[in-house]
Amino acid sequence: MKKLIIIVIVFLSLPLSAQEHMKFMDVPINGSISQFTSALKVKGFKLDKTIETSALMSGLFSLKGEKPETVKLLVFAMNSKNLVHSVQVWFPREDVRTHFFIFKEILNKIYGLYEFDSGLTNTENNEFITIWKTVDGEITLNANFTYEVVSITFSDKNNSELFEKENNINAFPN
Repeated sequence: MKKLIIIVIVFLSLPLSAQEHMKFMDVPINGSISQFTSALKVKGFKLDKTIETSALMSGLFSLKGEKPETVKLLVFAMNSKNLVHSVQVWFPREDVRTHFFIFKEILNKIYGLYEFDSGLTNTENNEFITIWKTVDGEITLNANFTYEVVSITFSDKNNSELFEKENNINAFPN
């Protein structure tokens, strides 16, 4: 009986986060592109185009509590497994700098203080980048002044790590 209790305690104490996936609009960033885009179609997005391991969609999106607006989504999957690993939301903007800081404040409220911020001194690349890390993945806010766009990328930790191994890169350094 003691062994059974110990086994149950050990099993219950195992981390469940390895099995969790980051969610985008309450849809786990997981599965094939067709499965993931189908789930977003139910939420009102339109599939504009698919090209190999990515899909372009359009629809309404809002950060928590904000007014929904029309955006473009880029959905990315791995080559070998057709497994979705990240979703990028594009907000075309004329005043990129102002909107970057508005979104940054909102994301700080949702995810806490960011882990990385390129700061205002990174104008040589004509962009600002801020990154938040969670147990399930990473959120990257990017302001690109060349293309006049602010984007937010939601990357699932488990699937992005598989993608990185497949492509011999490391986007989630320890």
